[in-house]
Amino acid sequence: MKKIWLIGVLLLAVNPAKAWEWNDKDSAVLPSLQEEFDQEVVAYRSQVEKGLAAQERLIALDRLISQYKPQSINTVVLESERDRLTIQLDQDQRKAQTSQNVSTELYLLAMQKTKEGRFLDALSAVQKAERLVPEDKALAEARRRLQSVTAIVPVAAQSTKADDLVRKGIVRHLENDGLRALNALRYAAQLQPSQPSLVRLVNLVEREYPALESPAVPPGKTLVDHKLQLSLENVYSGQYLKAIEECNQVLDMEPNNVLALTRMGSIYYAMGQKMEARSYWQQALKMDPGNQVLKQFLNEKF
Repeated sequence: MKKIWLIGVLLLAVNPAKAWEWNDKDSAVLPSLQEEFDQEVVAYRSQVEKGLAAQERLIALDRLISQYKPQSINTVVLESERDRLTIQLDQDQRKAQTSQNVSTELYLLAMQKTKEGRFLDALSAVQKAERLVPEDKALAEARRRLQSVTAIVPVAAQSTKADDLVRKGIVRHLENDGLRALNALRYAAQLQPSQPSLVRLVNLVEREYPALESPAVPPGKTLVDHKLQLSLENVYSGQYLKAIEECNQVLDMEPNNVLALTRMGSIYYAMGQKMEARSYWQQALKMDPGNQVLKQFLNEKF
């Protein structure tokens, strides 16, 4: 029995059981992960140098940090960069929002100046707005149109019918309503045939809307007369919606046109819309309180 025990001790001494211990070979996975991280950071830096946008940088940093930090890779530098970038983006957004708000106020001011006929002042306001938000294409287009207008008519602020029509026409032009813009400007040119600048203004706006045909106004008639005649013809042919459209165009040029208001009332009455008819007839009577025909309509029909 002693002999067997000695043999066991000797065998144990010759081939002892190997216990697990940390060494560089066992940790080989760590350097390879670090190398992978370093390569990703180098690639990220390269993209930044090429002009990577701030928002895209933030996305890239979030990805690197979330991917490697849980694996015990030191991402402190990237986290610091992300924090600085987040603050910068927040400041930029606040600044952009402020610029947008001021730009909007300036555009509203420009529209108000346009309605007053002060086209140069309107242009100045739009130019200021565009400098704040240079990427806004609508502002660029408004500036382009006002520059063209002011080169011909810098101001139309008199309390005359022609100037009122010019103001309406330019407002409609900025709103991209070519039909009503041209109606107003053509009518203004008819009322003031001695002002060649109005004809030039009409030609300018016509070039902006090549698809719109010039109306065939009979000699000796104004555009308003022509539109009223067209509305009457449409009534006779039962085309009430077209008749309403012609009357609406007249009212856009002359809001207090008694004949247009009266005809609108008659059209709506023929269509069975009595409340609308009454409203238009009452408006017409307000403009022409001595109109016995209108009084009779309202007394008989309501």
